[in-house]
Amino acid sequence: MSQYAPNKFEAVVVLNSNETVQYKIINGYGWNNQEIVPESCGIPNGFGSFDRTYTTTNQTMTTLEGDCFSGCGPCQIIPMCTLTLNVDLGSGTTGVFAAPEGVHVAGSFNNWDPTATPMTLQFGTTYSATITIPENELIQYKFLFGNAWGTEEIVPFECGVDDGSGNINRSFLASAGSINLPVVCWSQCQPCPMNVLNLQEILQPFPNPANDFIQLPNAFTYSNFQIVDALGKEMKLNNSFQSPVIDVSDWANGIYFIRMNNNLTTKFFIQHEN
Repeated sequence: MSQYAPNKFEAVVVLNSNETVQYKIINGYGWNNQEIVPESCGIPNGFGSFDRTYTTTNQTMTTLEGDCFSGCGPCQIIPMCTLTLNVDLGSGTTGVFAAPEGVHVAGSFNNWDPTATPMTLQFGTTYSATITIPENELIQYKFLFGNAWGTEEIVPFECGVDDGSGNINRSFLASAGSINLPVVCWSQCQPCPMNVLNLQEILQPFPNPANDFIQLPNAFTYSNFQIVDALGKEMKLNNSFQSPVIDVSDWANGIYFIRMNNNLTTKFFIQHEN
């Protein structure tokens, strides 16, 4: 079959007039990939299952309405949610940045496979993974410092749900669209506490004070943020520049604040040379 639209395929066959045929669609190669035709729109095939059927007419060209794979009638369009999960390893794991096997997330969305969904380092000790799930689906999940069970976090009861066997998992009820969940600390409900040293290392732009420009650290490449002056006037959003170097030569002397989407705030000064 040839593809003519996203997730839609067609095939042209030549049949005799008034001929009745039985058929199934195969997604791939071999009978192991055949669809399961419902009884309501199929006929018995003599092997304990059902086939689709069609009787030709005298028309020279007939186009059948597309049925959903293993279904009767068109496929139901299910709104999807693109969900980004974020975790900060902080000091809650034995490694500084990641286990040799990497950081993973396992949950009901990937059949609890500890190897299926690796996470990507964003900045510092923060890792992210983006998954796609149906709208209104309630998922449960845990972060793993590796790719095998026994390396998973211990989710606090206060921000978890019991899966029925005494295990506490994180959970989220999806809505349609793109959702970026707040960063949570490993085995905790809230963001990791950040000391002054870490804040300076990860978030501090330079030079500070600035004269003609500031350069942002890599952390800002991966996060939404805004820059405001001392009165709260917005100066710049992260999607309004292509370079980590920002021209501030025409900004007034004074103090400016950078607010990140995880509620962290850092500041810098502008002091133009006379």
